[in-house]
Amino acid sequence: MWGVERYSYRGEELDERPMRNLILIVDDDPAIRELYGEALTEAGLDVICASDGNEALDDVHLLQPDLVVLDLLMSRVSGQEVLRRLQRDEGIGHLDLLMLTAEGNTEVDPFDWPRGEKAWMVKPADPKDLADRVKGILCRPIPSFHLCC
Repeated sequence: MWGVERYSYRGEELDERPMRNLILIVDDDPAIRELYGEALTEAGLDVICASDGNEALDDVHLLQPDLVVLDLLMSRVSGQEVLRRLQRDEGIGHLDLLMLTAEGNTEVDPFDWPRGEKAWMVKPADPKDLADRVKGILCRPIPSFHLCC
């Protein structure tokens, strides 16, 4: 029999991790978090939000989201620093990323991300377009790995 793993999210005790796809939105702008969170919830996804990079790193470890929507240009701990820390963290399994940038330059990609799918969108992104993009990333098959004898 499998035991139920317990999760705690910012002081609130959860019985178990949500069964639907869990999306973590990381942005230092509360209006953006609310706008994108509503769009993703309406699209049938479970959403949690973090207001800075430190909260995001904690949430990735505690709740193991399926995908992170990450603003690269934040005050305090930037999205780029979050990526660097996650890259070095061997405890992270499969994790898809959707990076948001106001810079408009998604051609330059300094980040190698072997843990999952990686995509870019330019901010401000239309909430429906963002929800469609997230669902598209989540629908891609996870590559299978075969052991050779």
